[in-house]
Amino acid sequence: MRGRWIRAVLWVLVLVLGLSSCSLRQSSGAGVPAAGLYTCAALSMKDLPLDTARKWLRLLPDGTGVLYLDEGQEPGTWTLEGDAFQWTPDDSDAPAASGTWKGGILNLTIGEMAGIFVREGVNYEAAVPEASEEPPEEDPAVETEEAESAAGGEEQPAEETAAPQEPEAPPVRTTCSCYDGLYYVDYDPQVFTPAPTGGADLVKEDGTALFFSRLSTKKLAADWLLSLREKENYPEYQSFESFTEDAAGYVAKAAVYQDEGGWHAEAVIDLGEDRGREGMPMYAIYLTAAGPSKDSVWADGLQAILPTLRLGKP
Repeated sequence: MRGRWIRAVLWVLVLVLGLSSCSLRQSSGAGVPAAGLYTCAALSMKDLPLDTARKWLRLLPDGTGVLYLDEGQEPGTWTLEGDAFQWTPDDSDAPAASGTWKGGILNLTIGEMAGIFVREGVNYEAAVPEASEEPPEEDPAVETEEAESAAGGEEQPAEETAAPQEPEAPPVRTTCSCYDGLYYVDYDPQVFTPAPTGGADLVKEDGTALFFSRLSTKKLAADWLLSLREKENYPEYQSFESFTEDAAGYVAKAAVYQDEGGWHAEAVIDLGEDRGREGMPMYAIYLTAAGPSKDSVWADGLQAILPTLRLGKP
């Protein structure tokens, strides 16, 4: 009973802090430099090229992370000493990885594979110009002699080349400025729209609602993290899952669960210090979602929002 009373009080405090904090503008902190989401740019085994799709590595600031290589997520830990990188999976049967890190680019040896993983926002071709340089031009006279020799002196018709494909346009994103620029998040306007009335910040057609808030004291941040962890022990919260995500270089503790009212997702990003401004302190960021399905509150909701979070100037 006492635990439920504490949670009720905390919920009222968040509402008083002002959950409807979002203002909009169109657009496409402190932390650990190597942390972030890395996608696979190149992969090979014994010089045989391999598919790079659906292969990624997420490094969290607390030294943990997740490696995905088609066969599911493999949690583990990572270290970086100078430019020497080491990945150690939690499962001793999974392959470890080692290599180098420079400017957001990881060159790794994973078991018998060699791969390059590039952090979000890093231009790989610009960072490694030799990967995109054009080959030197051949001497036209040499080309003519080689062609005539290969064809027995007869001129050959030029081969047809496929027309270059237009690159896909990046997805349109809308930026939500929370508390007049204390922090920002991006969302897909085809999925979420600003709430027409106060209370929620963003809403979805299926009724899913997203709320963005700040926790104004160290104690409130600690109490809210404790409340999030304790939910796993209460029978009224079913299908409870906890996650650790990266958000603006900080560790985001998140959870998804179901109760009689539907599905819920919560995330607390403890900033460790006041990152607000005079009259508007902020020791942690609190994001929550409520909706009819797990995907609506997590995959389409907080999990999609967290990687876009960034702090404004204090």
